[in-house]
Amino acid sequence: MSKFDINQLIEKKNHRKKELLKLMSEENILFSLIPRPQSYPDFAGRFLNNVGEALFVAMCENDFEMVETLFKRYFYGCLLEYEKLRPEDFEKAWQSLNNLKIAAASLLDMMDISGYAFLLSEYHDEHILKKPIEQAWDTYLNDESGIQRLQSFATAVSLSESGIEIEHRSTLRSKWKQIIQKLLSDVKHEEVPIDYSLTAISGILAEPETFPKHNSPLVRVLARHPDYLFYDGIDIFIAKYLHLREHGENLDFGWKRNRDLEKQIKREENDMSWMKNREK
Repeated sequence: MSKFDINQLIEKKNHRKKELLKLMSEENILFSLIPRPQSYPDFAGRFLNNVGEALFVAMCENDFEMVETLFKRYFYGCLLEYEKLRPEDFEKAWQSLNNLKIAAASLLDMMDISGYAFLLSEYHDEHILKKPIEQAWDTYLNDESGIQRLQSFATAVSLSESGIEIEHRSTLRSKWKQIIQKLLSDVKHEEVPIDYSLTAISGILAEPETFPKHNSPLVRVLARHPDYLFYDGIDIFIAKYLHLREHGENLDFGWKRNRDLEKQIKREENDMSWMKNREK
């Protein structure tokens, strides 16, 4: 009598799903390059969305093989989508600002997912996880057009987030942010010892504080408030990659993207150094 192995079936299903996603990531590039009649479904956009979702899940699950396979294709798929939809002349972008915001949605998705790759590589303590992301961006920005491309990204982000309306595809990015918040809420916290000598001098009764216990300053900053995530993947990517590149330090990504995260990471690094020295 043959046995029904449910685990084997699940394993085969997951394997086929991964293979299908790999095919989608390949076909997405081809569909993006082929002119599409208005009466045809947007297969390129649909495939790009599915690949982005699968990529995000792979990063959360520390699945380096899938991240390595999918990211480069997702990266160039987003760029093709942006180039296809964006206004040709940024000097006249104010005349078709809504079209620019629609075009920039794919850039915002790509930057968001790139930032979370940096965060999750530190969260999992697997720094290889972010390597495909760094390699794709380095390849794209290291040629002679790199400075112009950096400025183009900054302009697109700034203009697309300049209004008070909800940005295109923000629902998807909000969902990613909620998932990241849930992951960070699982980071253990420990109580900071109270320095009673300082309490006696000030006369103020100190309340015990807790801080996230993790080796990464970035993870500690973001996990400090488990009920709300103050920054998203775009903030992380700007702080951990774009502002660290040559000619990237002074890029202006708009009023929503200030330098607070970079300052908090630096402060966290200094605080941890101070605590370690005190423990010695």
